[in-house]
Amino acid sequence: MDNAQVAATADETFCSSSKSQLGKSRRWIWVGLGIGLMISAISNKTSVSGLLLSAGFVLFLGIVIDWFIRRQLRPGRPLVTLTREVIESPIFSGKLKRYPWKDIAAVSVEAHSNGQWIKLLLAESSGIQNKRSFWTGRNDAQPLIPISHFESETQERLLGAIQHRIQRYKEDAGESYQVPVNSLTAAREFQERLKSFAPIPWLTYSIIAINVVVWIFTLTKGASTIQAPADKLLAWGGNAASEVQRGEAWRLLTATFLHSGLMHLLMNMIGLASAGITVERIYGHRLFILIYLGSGLI
Repeated sequence: MDNAQVAATADETFCSSSKSQLGKSRRWIWVGLGIGLMISAISNKTSVSGLLLSAGFVLFLGIVIDWFIRRQLRPGRPLVTLTREVIESPIFSGKLKRYPWKDIAAVSVEAHSNGQWIKLLLAESSGIQNKRSFWTGRNDAQPLIPISHFESETQERLLGAIQHRIQRYKEDAGESYQVPVNSLTAAREFQERLKSFAPIPWLTYSIIAINVVVWIFTLTKGASTIQAPADKLLAWGGNAASEVQRGEAWRLLTATFLHSGLMHLLMNMIGLASAGITVERIYGHRLFILIYLGSGLI
């Protein structure tokens, strides 16, 4: 028997990790809260008592969010257990937390706005109706496991183990089953090939840094974290059709690095980081800067 077949005969457990997407989000939340407090102190020039009050609120908010994430991660406890007969997990969507292999027809990976999930498709013989609930939006015949709790290698192993468990049960029952391609492994290999084109997307990082530095500069010149006055933005190089028509075409370039407030900056930089890294790796550094500047003109 190969390794997958051997594994399918023994119990397997899968635990969360601090290196998972959810685990890493804990650190980024604290970093974000700290940066927000620092920016608030710089821009509003609050009194010491006001700053201490803000720091206390940020600390309380951080502790609550951190506690919630730790509760989701359940450090040191198995989140998924595979036995010869069942798959069980406390993080399954829905009321049921255990499903026999005989009731599982297939498995796949599904992407939602809040991350990726391993989805089981239950057979009709399970007796669970394949219908989405009007009230909860949940389909009990398609239970989900969030994989953001696990690091990438564990995600791949979990999906592969489930696939081979289904295969083994069906073969023991005299049914044919072709193990599909592990979509998580295929996605990782694609990302690795993409990364090889430009291991460090330095241009995306540089543009983000420039935008942040320019915004901090505007704070020191009278802008607020919520909204910068239109006249000040224009004085700092903002775009206006009337000014461009007077020959100040350079505003078309400088305006791409100006932001009216913190939310405007954050949303743009999140979009730039999520799309820019991929675009830079596909098209290269030179074309990427043209794409960035061109998109700023639209």
